[in-house]
Amino acid sequence: MGIAAAFTALVAGVAVVPNASAGAVAGPSSDEIAQSVYSAPDAAIAFAALSEHQQVMFAARTSQWKAVEVETRTSKVTPTKQQLKAMGPSTAAGGCWYVYKYHDWYDVWIKTGSTWMTATWCSNGSTITSYNLSGQGGQGYKGIKYEGLGSKYVHNVGWEVRQAQQFKFNLGWANFNPCMQIRGGATGLYSFQPHCNLG
Repeated sequence: MGIAAAFTALVAGVAVVPNASAGAVAGPSSDEIAQSVYSAPDAAIAFAALSEHQQVMFAARTSQWKAVEVETRTSKVTPTKQQLKAMGPSTAAGGCWYVYKYHDWYDVWIKTGSTWMTATWCSNGSTITSYNLSGQGGQGYKGIKYEGLGSKYVHNVGWEVRQAQQFKFNLGWANFNPCMQIRGGATGLYSFQPHCNLG
């Protein structure tokens, strides 16, 4: 079975152990595999040296990355002429805000990447009238390469706008796509979610 097929089977919940026999000794755990790759002098070489099944286990760790806040900046800002026009006559009840978020990402408590972005939004006091994402970027560590931005997602539900950005990292053929999401409310309140689910 090829690597791609094995990865698909693992994600689907099907155990795939090439050349396994009834008396085979259990191999290293997923955490142990990850630690061995991240601690190697050259993570790419260490990843390539893994068995096919171990590479699949490592690649399946996408959901294991945990976000840790490093920096947050937020403030009410003066709206531009275009933003004022979108706000309509109820400008006194509304406003514009921005939130800058910088997060580090960890796997088995080893820093694998950093991502950052700024969300801006305006409202007339009850309804979101404009919004924007800007300044997105990232950096990889421990052999993980940052490859740029992935998909961007937006959902304006009226009283709140939800803006999310996916970031692309990889090691060998293994891809990691963490996501940052900022939800901005019509009164200036906001929340952060480390995923792209806008529901």
